[in-house]
Amino acid sequence: MAETMEKKLRLADLYDHYGRLLTVKQQEILDQYCMEDLSLAEISQNLEISRQAVYDTVHKVEKQL
Repeated sequence: MAETMEKKLRLADLYDHYGRLLTVKQQEILDQYCMEDLSLAEISQNLEISRQAVYDTVHKVEKQL
């Protein structure tokens, strides 16, 4: 659990610094994931996309940043 929280905080820090380099959709997803602390299911519901699409985006962005 602590590892997941540290990972999320690190991603949030990277997002703060480099978020403007992401697409608008990626920014939307990361904002909800990191800043609003929503689950993948909640984000998928908010954006009307699949949970898998949210998961893929989070992991893709994590590698990019």
